[in-house]
Amino acid sequence: MPFDPTLPRENTETDAAQMRAQLNGLHDEILAIPVGSPGPQGDPGPQGPPFAAAVVDGVTTLPPLAGATVTSTFDGTTVHFEFGIPTGVPGEVSTAQLSDAVANGLASALANSSASTNGVAPLNLVVSSPPTQAQMQALANKLDELILAGHR
Repeated sequence: MPFDPTLPRENTETDAAQMRAQLNGLHDEILAIPVGSPGPQGDPGPQGPPFAAAVVDGVTTLPPLAGATVTSTFDGTTVHFEFGIPTGVPGEVSTAQLSDAVANGLASALANSSASTNGVAPLNLVVSSPPTQAQMQALANKLDELILAGHR
């Protein structure tokens, strides 16, 4: 059935068969539209100027995991580039940063190590079996001395 623009009529119930026929009629009309061919090829335009240089105008650091970007412009003689480079994954460090951190951390650890425990004298206590209250107190006192000497 061909498409009928007067269907469905005002104030009538819609019929599925009639609607299907209308849609199929539209479909047939669309398919009947001739496919045009492209027009004739125009004359080629003049050759553009060669560029003499390419420069990087800037590099921007982007957040981790962002996509890298690049934009380019041409001013007639020079191609200009701008790059956006994401930083590494959080926690990622370069080899140089790691080496510096290790060297600085080692130097700091050695400089701040607890040499003060060298002043804690040995207890040299012979403990009886069972130990006396005085022996246990001497042991506790020496332990406290060692702990306090280890504090900075």
